[in-house]
Amino acid sequence: MRGNETRTIPANSTTSTPSPSGCAKGCVLTLIAVSALFWTAVAMVVWTGANRHSNTLSKGRLKKKPVMITVKPYETLIGEGLSGAGFHFEWDGHRFIGCSLHQFEGRTPAEMIPLSDEKNANVKVEKRVYKQKDVQILTYTSAFLDAVKPLIYRPGISLSSGDPVIMINLDQQIAGHITEIERAPRSAEFEVEKPFEAQGCSGSPVVSGLTGTVVGVALTADSPDAARLVGFEILDLPESIKH
Repeated sequence: MRGNETRTIPANSTTSTPSPSGCAKGCVLTLIAVSALFWTAVAMVVWTGANRHSNTLSKGRLKKKPVMITVKPYETLIGEGLSGAGFHFEWDGHRFIGCSLHQFEGRTPAEMIPLSDEKNANVKVEKRVYKQKDVQILTYTSAFLDAVKPLIYRPGISLSSGDPVIMINLDQQIAGHITEIERAPRSAEFEVEKPFEAQGCSGSPVVSGLTGTVVGVALTADSPDAARLVGFEILDLPESIKH
């Protein structure tokens, strides 16, 4: 009823009181309906959660795998204008430089700078031969860098939650284990064993602790001063860049 509205029953009408059995039947049907609604809601929550994380391949409690290799000393390059880092690597006898796009605001740097104080050691960049979402692959000319043993890349990279990885920045090695892997773009996140200063780490190589090969390029950290989580893009390079 609304306001002063009233309802009257005509004189020739009769009213009936529901029987107890009718009430019981109604209650049972109500309970069934409520139960159905409840489990539908649960199913929707589960589906929504699964759909929200459908892009995630691995996440959650880690079963950490042991490091199987020793990463040899390697010094990363410094980006042009002291912007971030970079590294050189070899794939079937062909050498390249890897670094991020964002550290150069999307452009190709003219040169990269080695840590060495050797005169005229700067590395001249020839051209960009490939890019991913936030990674670029460059060719270069440098007698100095040609004499430095590169990191090794192998295609068909397969990573799992709990895999050990090592990020190399300047002459440091920061170890951790993968906590999350994303499908598109192919990227991952790893948790380090102890916090570190992450300033200037964009473009640093991430090396597998199982194979010793370079698997990605570091792009993000959860803190510039005491980082525990590092995000990197997984390298997925086409054969065409070797020709």
